[in-house]
Amino acid sequence: MRYIRQAITQAIGSPDRKLTLDKAGHLMYASHVSYTNNAMLGAIECDTIVDLVRANEFAGLYGAKITGGGSGGTVAVLMNDTPEADQAIQAIMQTYEQREGKSPELIAGSSPGAWRVGTVLTTV
Repeated sequence: MRYIRQAITQAIGSPDRKLTLDKAGHLMYASHVSYTNNAMLGAIECDTIVDLVRANEFAGLYGAKITGGGSGGTVAVLMNDTPEADQAIQAIMQTYEQREGKSPELIAGSSPGAWRVGTVLTTV
């Protein structure tokens, strides 16, 4: 995992946005494979979503990986903020529901987190 973090950090410094996103996305796939195959954690449902994202890279989707603790349940997707990428995500969700018989939930964006709330230093 340390190698993947270092590689993403290096890729982010690239002046070519598309190349950076391609590299970061493929590192996400590598991280996903490592988590599921090497750590023997993960979930088949998450594997399905990652595979569907990979099949739709042409639509502005760059990478995906299982995220969260406790053997997953959530997939993070690196994508463009475009109508084409949004349509691809909607199609992936429909395909997933048809294949798995389960309705996925989309959580888009992120919060400002500590940038807005601030942090508190505590000692134990």
